[in-house]
Amino acid sequence: MLKGKKISKLDSKSVPKKPEKEKKLNIKLRVNILFAVIFSLFLVLLGRLYYMQVIDKSFYADKLKETGANTTVTTSMPRGQIFDATGKLLASTSTVPSITFERKASITADEMRQNAVKLVPILQSFVDTSGLTSRDLKDYFLSDPKNLSLINAELPASKQVDSQGRRLSEATIYSKLINLVKDSQIQYSGDDLVAAELYKMMNGTKLYASSNIVSGDISSEQQAAIAGQLSSLPGISFGSDWEHSIDQSNLLSPLLGTISTTKSGLPKDEVASLLKQGYSLNDRVGLSYLEKGYESDLQGKKEITQIAVDSKGQAKEKTLVQAGANGKNLKLTVNLDFENGVQQILQNDLSKVLNATNSHVRGAYAVVLNSQTGAILSMNGLDRDTTTGTLTNNSLAPMIDSFIPGSTVKPGTLTAGWASNAISGNQIQDDQIIQIQGSNPITSYWGSSSPMPITAQQALEYSSNTYMVQVALKMLGQPYSPNMTINSTNTPKVYDELRGAYAQYGLGTSTGIDIPGETTGLVPSTGSEGATTGKLLQEAFGQFDNYSPLQLAQYAQTIANNGVRLAPHIVDGVYTSTDSSLGTLASAVQSKTMDKVNITQANMDTIHQGMHDVVYGGHSLTTGGLIGQGALTEIYAKTGTSEGFASNGDAITVNNAIAFAPGPSPQIAVGIMVPDTSVVSHVNQDMVRDIVNLAVQMKIIK
Repeated sequence: MLKGKKISKLDSKSVPKKPEKEKKLNIKLRVNILFAVIFSLFLVLLGRLYYMQVIDKSFYADKLKETGANTTVTTSMPRGQIFDATGKLLASTSTVPSITFERKASITADEMRQNAVKLVPILQSFVDTSGLTSRDLKDYFLSDPKNLSLINAELPASKQVDSQGRRLSEATIYSKLINLVKDSQIQYSGDDLVAAELYKMMNGTKLYASSNIVSGDISSEQQAAIAGQLSSLPGISFGSDWEHSIDQSNLLSPLLGTISTTKSGLPKDEVASLLKQGYSLNDRVGLSYLEKGYESDLQGKKEITQIAVDSKGQAKEKTLVQAGANGKNLKLTVNLDFENGVQQILQNDLSKVLNATNSHVRGAYAVVLNSQTGAILSMNGLDRDTTTGTLTNNSLAPMIDSFIPGSTVKPGTLTAGWASNAISGNQIQDDQIIQIQGSNPITSYWGSSSPMPITAQQALEYSSNTYMVQVALKMLGQPYSPNMTINSTNTPKVYDELRGAYAQYGLGTSTGIDIPGETTGLVPSTGSEGATTGKLLQEAFGQFDNYSPLQLAQYAQTIANNGVRLAPHIVDGVYTSTDSSLGTLASAVQSKTMDKVNITQANMDTIHQGMHDVVYGGHSLTTGGLIGQGALTEIYAKTGTSEGFASNGDAITVNNAIAFAPGPSPQIAVGIMVPDTSVVSHVNQDMVRDIVNLAVQMKIIK
């Protein structure tokens, strides 16, 4: 370096500059990179949104449900009541005090547990712990924060997330905790079980809804004891509930059926279908008979409220979606006084034939229908204990039990014969001994000694078995000749023809009654073991299939109504009311035609005349003359007995009858069955006459 020589700054012009074009390329590159990064991030965002909204939609939908937005709360209304035809209350609904629990979002499981513990000394008499399950006890165990912390410590964090590291739903995690609770940790007894049941009821209450945890005869002292602690019982308050009770002292009580309790809720076999109809699991519903058959009317219309919930889970707005309404009331077709009168007749007439030689009687059953509408005027039954002789009311028996009908089927047999052209009109045939080769002879009850020509009308009046057997043989295409053999080829066909005619009258088929649970009788299938040609001949005079007393009554109604079969109905009308009264008619139950018998009016007239002559024929072979003795109006009837033997060898019969009155313009039809009386009993005839007379006296027959 040279001394003293000063170094000057480089001249800017001496430094080489980047071309302008190169500068622009660098800026463009940077912008492109920035756009590429933004675009890539945008693609990632789109991909994530697609994954959340399409691929993993259900997961996030469940998460959304957990946070809440809107919820719907339903409140059940009181059940409808049931009245007899005159307005007597048979099944009532009354308001009772209740202790309620409103489940707010702020109330914790621990607070519900503490509520339960505090209420145990006051409400334990109302609490049934028999339905508690292992799961219920585990829920109660985990409601204690100490127990929850203890069990939670046993569940590692890795078990609380899914395969992608996302936290599982609280419900899923809780299920895992439940599985970790040991049986040894839930060995509760005494007051702890009562507390567990109370906690179960509170815990089962839907969020933002209220439920009755206890209702009934809560004393003023018990209410005062709770009132003094309300500030320390979050969600607990006073309310009202309803109770539905059936007067068990009235004869119709078995027909009315039963309803479930809040605890038992919906019947298991109907849960799915009832939930679809808007029911809740703990709703009280009809379980049997009338309560079940008219469930849709008796069940109140629920009040539905929609609650808007804010982000903190607090209810901020309530909107009434549907106003509630009490269940509708039912008015029955049965006058309870007439029902009581019919049972008194069954008791009185039965007592006349009960003696040491007639001890096998199993009961007496009667059904009375309005022959023009099908309305049930009485459905009455007495069961008899053959060991003790005790009589008990059973108004269900006429529709659920069945017995051999005997000769009451003979109008149906004639109908089948006419329909198949085996006989025509009031055709004459000989009542005679029927001897089929290799079989016991068949005779009429008077024991035919020689052939006696009789008409179809007389076959009913005299109750000729052999006339009906010959009808069946002609239907088989094999008219009777002594010691004949029978070709069984057409046996199934004739079974079907006979049973088809009977079914048109209501025998061996559904009557269409508006109460569920009826029997269709005992009708062995064609071709089954026992349904032989020999039994077919016995079928023709009522010694094979079994029918119910209700079916016999409908059979009588169909004959009275010139072949039009109407469904029996016990409900006359459905009413709306806001208090304990019957209320205003909402809808009347209309007559329903079930079938029309394939019969000409001329042939139906033959049946009518034959049934008239059963009572008033005056011949020594007339079978129902006792019915007319003392009758207050004209009665048409057909009696029937089915023969058998008791276990000790005593000869017994089922004494039956069908009837209608007043003839020839009937208003009522009657079916009677008295199983296992002595052969000489005529109790069926006494019952028919006395029931018809009662109907006249009570102006049911006008």
